[in-house]
Amino acid sequence: MTADRRDDLLVLLAAALPLALLLVRERVIAGSAGFPLDDSWIHLHFARNLAEGTGFAYNPGVPVAGSTAPLWTLLLAAGARVAGA
Repeated sequence: MTADRRDDLLVLLAAALPLALLLVRERVIAGSAGFPLDDSWIHLHFARNLAEGTGFAYNPGVPVAGSTAPLWTLLLAAGARVAGA
């Protein structure tokens, strides 16, 4: 193994180790994967309903201004519509 290749490997390990430790720590704290923050869930709920054609509403058929970032919700809805989610 050349010195340059060994240095590249050390840099990669130095970057990957803290990231791996952070992911393990977050998994232990959160307990499970998902959307632990309320705002994330709200945006995804609005986006899903919008993509399904039930309007910009948390509950289908009941329009409400509950999204704190409407543009982000619209982008999520566009992605859901394209992906078929």
